[in-house]
Amino acid sequence: MLTSFKDLIRYRAHLGEDTFDVTDVLFNARDGRLKYLMVDTGAWLEDQQTLVAASLIGDIDSENGNVTLRASPDEFSHAPRWQGEHEHLFPLLASMPPLVVGPFGSTYAPMAMAAQIETEKPDRDSDPRAEAAIERFELAQNWIGAEIFGRDGALGTLGDLLLDSEDGRVTHLVIDNGSVLSGKLLVVPFQILRYRATGGHLVLDITSEKLAAAPQIDQIARLDRHWHDDVHSYFMMPV
Repeated sequence: MLTSFKDLIRYRAHLGEDTFDVTDVLFNARDGRLKYLMVDTGAWLEDQQTLVAASLIGDIDSENGNVTLRASPDEFSHAPRWQGEHEHLFPLLASMPPLVVGPFGSTYAPMAMAAQIETEKPDRDSDPRAEAAIERFELAQNWIGAEIFGRDGALGTLGDLLLDSEDGRVTHLVIDNGSVLSGKLLVVPFQILRYRATGGHLVLDITSEKLAAAPQIDQIARLDRHWHDDVHSYFMMPV
C-alpha cells in the first residue's frame, strides 16, 4: 500500500493508550529505505521529538489516519529523542551505534544508544560523523518543495513522496511541473533519482519531454498493480 508523505504527517501514532503526532520521516536517499518515523512526544507547550525505528512501525491505516507502533514501553522510553530545532538531530544520529538490524534494514540498539548519547554528542559542524549522518539520513520534510532538474534543465518542484508501508521504502516522487491537469498527479519512480545536490535540489535521469508525456493519475488510493506496471514500463524501470 502506498501512503502520501503529506498525509502521513497528519496521522496519529498509537502506542498502547498513548497517541502522538507524526511529524516527519527519516530515510536513506540512496535506496529510499525508511529508517525512522519521527513523532512528537512533548507535553503541552513542550517541544520534544522522538525517533521510532522502521522495524517498530506496525500497521498504517490510511482510512483513519493512524499508525500503530510495535515498540515495547522500554524500547520506546529509550528511543532517541531531543528538544529544539532539527539541527540537534544529526549530531544525535552520528552518535548512534548500528548494532541491531531490523527487518527493514533499520538499526536500533536502545540501551547502547542511550548510554553513548549521554556521553558523546558530536558537533555537526566539526565532527565528520555528523556529516556522515547527514549523508545517510534525509528528512522528508526537507525534500518537499525542492526544485527538480533533469538532463535538459528544470522539471518543476517536488510536491510529495509516496511510501510503500509494506516494503518500508520511498517508492515514488510526485512532481509539480506546472502542467499537471486539475485533479491529477504526476508520479515517477524513485529509481530515476540520480542524486540530491548540496543546494537541496533533486536531479532525475529524465528529460523534460519524457516527463511531460508521462502518465498522470487521479488519486493515490487508486494506485494498483496495473498502474504500477504502466508507469514503470513507461520509465523503463523494474516493478
